[in-house]
Amino acid sequence: FEKLLNARERPLCATCHKDQVTEFMKGSVHTPIKQGQCTSCHEVHGSANASLLVRDGNELCLGCHKEHAERMKSASVHDPFAKGACLDCHKPHNSPFPNQLAAPEGRLCQLCHPAEEPKYVEAHNGIPIKGTKCTQCHDPHASNNKKLLRKVTHQPFAEGSCEMCHLVDSPTPQVVRAAGGKLCAMCHKDHPRKDDKVVHKPVEDRNCTACHVPHASNQKGLLAAPASELCSTCHAPLVERGQHSKSAHPMKTDKVVCSSCHTPHSSNEEHLLVNGPIRTCINCHQTASHGHPLGEDRLDPRTGKAITCVTCHDPHGTAF
Repeated sequence: FEKLLNARERPLCATCHKDQVTEFMKGSVHTPIKQGQCTSCHEVHGSANASLLVRDGNELCLGCHKEHAERMKSASVHDPFAKGACLDCHKPHNSPFPNQLAAPEGRLCQLCHPAEEPKYVEAHNGIPIKGTKCTQCHDPHASNNKKLLRKVTHQPFAEGSCEMCHLVDSPTPQVVRAAGGKLCAMCHKDHPRKDDKVVHKPVEDRNCTACHVPHASNQKGLLAAPASELCSTCHAPLVERGQHSKSAHPMKTDKVVCSSCHTPHSSNEEHLLVNGPIRTCINCHQTASHGHPLGEDRLDPRTGKAITCVTCHDPHGTAF
């Protein structure tokens, strides 16, 4: 073992800290704990910091969570994050709650921001927020929007026009004016397009919130998650095949996502393709100007169907 240790790091620490190590492996576990890397955070011989930490406050956490470092410069920064008090919201080793939160999300936020406090009642137009997930609208770390609102906001929400969707003057102001997609269709009348033959199942079911959030998101189009992650919630086998294939369709940038080839709402093309099985491919593969026969008038002798790019290529991934 490295550094002349007489055992691997976690088993070695567990010779004295057995109960802690056993307990720390339960629930949502901090990655260094999962990987048995106690010394990522703790100095084993001595430290000027409490609990033998290698660094203190944000300096320790941002050593690994570098994606948050730049966010300290945002226009609106959550006070605990700004002060380096990550442990106000997170447990350092593990937690029964996602992301090692110190309590269930709604309850955690309201320890500092009581839902019944008049300023919060007024800010939400009297709509009850107790027990709700605050991070559906607010970024828990930092944002360039006021009140830590996420990057993209639904227009009625941004304008404070809650009455567009909610029965704000009723005894139950949190109730919406219509169920599911019927509510969305009051404004968004263009989905699905009238003449399209193929409709995405959530759109057909009028289940808009399967993909979109109603108030605010960090994703374009108010998506509930980054595009590939969102699609994998239903289409996991296809996404996993691409991830584990020897040859996979590249989807490594924001410019190449599922919706580069598939329309998310409706289409006149099979598999919700944006422009048919040939033109969809040449949108990106413009060098494919070889002379192999393609098109409706070129039939595959094995199947009798038109020869397209996917006659020979699997667009998601293969073992070859």
